[in-house]
Amino acid sequence: GVLTILGTLAFMLYIDVPIALVVIFITPLSILTAGFIAYKSEKYFRRQSQIRGEQTALINEMIEGQKVVQSFRQEGPVLERFDEINGRLRHASLRAVFYSSLTNPTTRFVNSMVYAGVARPDPQAAGKKAARLQKIAKEAAQQSGRGRVPQVLAPASLEEALRAAAAQGEILFCYEKGTGSLKEALAQCGERVFLFVGPEGGFAPEEAELAQALGGKLLSLGRRILRTETAPLAALSAIFYEKGDMEL
Repeated sequence: GVLTILGTLAFMLYIDVPIALVVIFITPLSILTAGFIAYKSEKYFRRQSQIRGEQTALINEMIEGQKVVQSFRQEGPVLERFDEINGRLRHASLRAVFYSSLTNPTTRFVNSMVYAGVARPDPQAAGKKAARLQKIAKEAAQQSGRGRVPQVLAPASLEEALRAAAAQGEILFCYEKGTGSLKEALAQCGERVFLFVGPEGGFAPEEAELAQALGGKLLSLGRRILRTETAPLAALSAIFYEKGDMEL
């Protein structure tokens, strides 16, 4: 409860004051956003139920009193009243669905703001992480009988990575709108290739244009759009097979 929240805030402030302040100031935004969405959703869902009840009552009344309606020639006014109620119901239903559907994206957006606010590149920590990953790469190479240990490089921008790859070999750029075939591209490439796989959501069109301008091949891995975790494994498996490093 309250003690847990206070204890967490105390530890956050003790560990890193700037990061703790970012979280403290952005978290209320998430609460306010969720409250606003809940208020609007409840309002229009309640209105939707009320209008649906009004519509149901009108339908029952007109069906049970059909002869009376026809006797007084009220078919036209009744239809107009039904259309008016139906229009209000449509409006309330659309608003209710719209506001309720905002919950997930707005929550993710606020969470992303927190992640972006607390992410601070630390050269010392980055160096330690690169050394640890390099050790893992070495152990993995030993276990798999690989003669060459993959080199773990420091993080770089996409443009820097593309230019470095273009200077040393061929760029294989996995793009969801790519039309090239991986098999055909490998048949035309040399021994040194650089595989680029985008984040969740894929590469932006400008990034794909940059890769193509640097000589990269925009490739598709098939009709299905794979996740970031599975696309590299699928592409590398295909490359191993085409290059003769894997047999079936």
